[in-house]
Amino acid sequence: MADWDEADLFLVPLLDGGYGLGQVVEDHRDRHGSALCAFCLRRPSLDAAPLPLSLAEVVSVMLVSPVHLNDGTWPVVGFEQIPRVGARDLMSGFLIDTRLDLAGHDPAIVEAFLSACHGLYPWDGFPDPAFFDRLLYGSTPLPPLAAFRGVHR
Repeated sequence: MADWDEADLFLVPLLDGGYGLGQVVEDHRDRHGSALCAFCLRRPSLDAAPLPLSLAEVVSVMLVSPVHLNDGTWPVVGFEQIPRVGARDLMSGFLIDTRLDLAGHDPAIVEAFLSACHGLYPWDGFPDPAFFDRLLYGSTPLPPLAAFRGVHR
């Protein structure tokens, strides 16, 4: 079992063998068995220490089941200051959002989402073609590399 904590930066495997980058914003293992994590479009390498995330580059903040943090599938690569994403305000919003399971999204959702952000998986590839749209943080625009299998927007 891997040891992770708030402020840890971790790598998320993508469909092309590369990695996306996430950061634990809040640890909710004791309350919901999940972690509130921020994700960005950066593609770090395994051997380079990532720089801190800035709020401007956060594309998604979501509750996630920490199973891949626990088993090391998402390796922790450092820790840095947490971007000011208003985590407490976000949690308040998430708690009243009935679309979100408090146990967190399955890690496969995060991997598919980040792969879709990089054009490696169709942005509209889920049964609900707007599913990934709802995972974007605040008013974050559609990632520039997002590709569609259906009609392009």
